[in-house]
Amino acid sequence: MNDALRSSVSDVAGLTIAREFYDSICDEALLGTGIENAIFWANFLSIIHDLTPKNRALLVRRDELRAKLDAWYREHGAPVDIAGHETFLRKIGYLLPEDRNFRSRLPMSTPRSRRSPGRSLSCR
Repeated sequence: MNDALRSSVSDVAGLTIAREFYDSICDEALLGTGIENAIFWANFLSIIHDLTPKNRALLVRRDELRAKLDAWYREHGAPVDIAGHETFLRKIGYLLPEDRNFRSRLPMSTPRSRRSPGRSLSCR
């Protein structure tokens, strides 16, 4: 690694992180939270190790679906038979059966969003 690149990254517990990201987390995001830098990065690394294999598997699945979709569109063009197209999408696992028991536990709004709509979407 050349010196310019070395100065633009941080090594945190064996994970190479862009210096700007590392600095913004340590100097801004964690400021005033009571969370120590070392604790944050240890937990972050744990999450990365936990989710990396799951993410890789999802990317493989995405590629499989994309190949099936591409082949279907090459053979059929734009769908005219919507019901047939939906059947195809269900057959390859792109569309899954609806779960009739699904219930969202998230409120449609929070006291903060009712008080100041849009504020939670702004960047500070």
